[in-house]
Amino acid sequence: MSVFAISSLVVAWAATAFLSVTFFKAGTFKLTAPISKLLEAGFGWVSKLPAAVVRLIALLELAGVVGLVAGAAVYEISDSHPLWAQLIAIAAALGLALTMIVASIVHQARGESKYTFKMTSMLLLVSVIAAVALSLVKFN
Repeated sequence: MSVFAISSLVVAWAATAFLSVTFFKAGTFKLTAPISKLLEAGFGWVSKLPAAVVRLIALLELAGVVGLVAGAAVYEISDSHPLWAQLIAIAAALGLALTMIVASIVHQARGESKYTFKMTSMLLLVSVIAAVALSLVKFN
């Protein structure tokens, strides 16, 4: 394997690990905590949305984690390195990036960007980096 391939693999797994932990914690909290607890934790936007939408966002974040980890793991573990597994991982990373784009729009509309810009931008950037790195991973 070339140095470029190894570098892509390391970046892909580092981004996958970071995103998985971050979105797993966020998704689990949004899914299991009462809405009042989310409000106390500073999630002011949940007061303007139905609880079902908040739970849907949580499920989408957790689905992104599963797709990212499972897709990358199957691709890595399998001797044939199936393209479908790589594509699932890439799609999951792009889905998480889309989640952060929508989050940025919601926070901007609510006037919360000065508090949330760094976190949403960082998660968006790492999601895009993961998608690109996962698309560059090739085994010869």
